[in-house]
Amino acid sequence: MNNAVDAVHQGMSQREACQQFDVPRGTLQDKLKGVDSCPLGGQPIFSENEEIVIAKNVATLGDWEYPVDVIEVRLMVKQYLTKRGRTVSIQR
Repeated sequence: MNNAVDAVHQGMSQREACQQFDVPRGTLQDKLKGVDSCPLGGQPIFSENEEIVIAKNVATLGDWEYPVDVIEVRLMVKQYLTKRGRTVSIQR
C-alpha cells in the first residue's frame, strides 16, 4: 500500500498504481485522502478498567485453584453489570 501511495505522489496514476501493486482502488483513494479506516470488529462493551477488574477476579479464582468455566465467568460479568445498573445486548 505504501509503495502505491508513493508511486501516485511521484506522478503515477491511481489506476496504474492499483494494478502494479495489487491494491484496491477505493482503499488507495482513501489512503491518499487521509481517511482513517474503520476499526475492525465490534465496539467494546467494557472500558479498559472494567476489563482489568474482571480479569483480576478470574485470575484470583485461578490462584485459589477454584475451577471456573465459561458459564460462571459470564454469570460473574452479568452480576458485575447488574450492580452497576448497566444492561448490554449482544447481537450475533
